[in-house]
Amino acid sequence: MSTRARKKTYRQLGTILLVLFMTTLLAVAMLFVYIFFQFKNTADSMQDPKYSRTSSAMRPTDLNLNTGQPVSMVLFGLDSDEGRAMRQEGRRSDTIILATLNPQNQKMTLLSVPRDTQAEIVGHGTTEKINHAYAYGGPKMAIDTLEKYFNMPIDYYASVDMDDFVFIIDNIGGINVVSPHTFTYDKYHYAAGETYRMNGKEALAFARSRKETGAMGDEGRQVRQQVILNAITKKLLSIESVPYFNEVLKTISHSVTTNVAFQDVNKFRKYYAPALGSIEKLSLNGTNEIGDDGLWYFIPSDEAKDDIETRMKNNLGISS
Repeated sequence: MSTRARKKTYRQLGTILLVLFMTTLLAVAMLFVYIFFQFKNTADSMQDPKYSRTSSAMRPTDLNLNTGQPVSMVLFGLDSDEGRAMRQEGRRSDTIILATLNPQNQKMTLLSVPRDTQAEIVGHGTTEKINHAYAYGGPKMAIDTLEKYFNMPIDYYASVDMDDFVFIIDNIGGINVVSPHTFTYDKYHYAAGETYRMNGKEALAFARSRKETGAMGDEGRQVRQQVILNAITKKLLSIESVPYFNEVLKTISHSVTTNVAFQDVNKFRKYYAPALGSIEKLSLNGTNEIGDDGLWYFIPSDEAKDDIETRMKNNLGISS
């Protein structure tokens, strides 16, 4: 082949490679644009128009997420009760998980607040089970109640329909869970330390059971709920979840409400990932007692409550 012919061939090959590169680049760009708008649409649909504050009133100044300032967040897992729905009563938060994130110390604290904890319901003028606050006044009353109870600011919240966890888990092809307890619920049997592949229905039963022998009551349920949440998070962050991307976002958009704005999502990703380096799981110790109204309540000891409050506030960089 002559020199001129070789140069022509190289030019043609170079043109083909350039076109291929540009086509690939365009396809990747379109994919990112698609993902961006899918995330934005999902985030917008999750936004709570009735409760849009971005930092607690207990803070002297507004939060600055761009500096990685320590923040707090609460997750409410909402139940579905046909009786209360027919009476047009609010939904109770049967799961309450309070978290503090400090990227500077590379630490996160997690506390499952027992739903039967006796507390003053701020704005309602009663003292009763803490999970009633959400039913009476939604996330605002629930957050106000938690802030007063633990004497600390709560900046963000997310409310999740627990029944929709069934669809989320099914959409991502199930999850692998190591059972921390040995118990039997309905047709399911679990042994401590064993790994189980669960679909959504089984995971919800696993997370909710509490009265069965070995299920360890509310405390055991809180532990298993954290196990389920960790398994879902791990699966969502894995490459395995990519094929289920659209369905997962669709389900999340219908089952989650939050005051985290779309523009802040990337700030959390960018500045708060180090907080996941060390996760401290806290436990509120106390006793179960019958109140004056004849109902069972969880009453934490003063020492345990003070210790939890100190640990969380320390991770927020707030003095007790």
